Amino acid sequence: MPGTHLSSPITVPLNGDGVETAIVQLSQRAHVAGFPDPVPLVNVEFRDSLDDGDGGMRYALTLPVDHARELAHVVRSIARRVEP
Repeated sequence: MPGTHLSSPITVPLNGDGVETAIVQLSQRAHVAGFPDPVPLVNVEFRDSLDDGDGGMRYALTLPVDHARELAHVVRSIARRVEP
């Protein structure tokens, strides 16, 4: 069986000046403890360009694809409620 395949990371600017970004990457066939077969995972790293000694990492979130889809649905739904 082939190993984990990583998609090209996608960088998403989160504010106008580019200080905050999200880097999103899909891992196909990732081996995860507790799962008998490899699963696809979505990894999101939230970063900033501030020099505070942490390499820009603020936090990371790794989710199975079905959880990522549900989270994306909820985030879109909430964001639609905000008046422009």
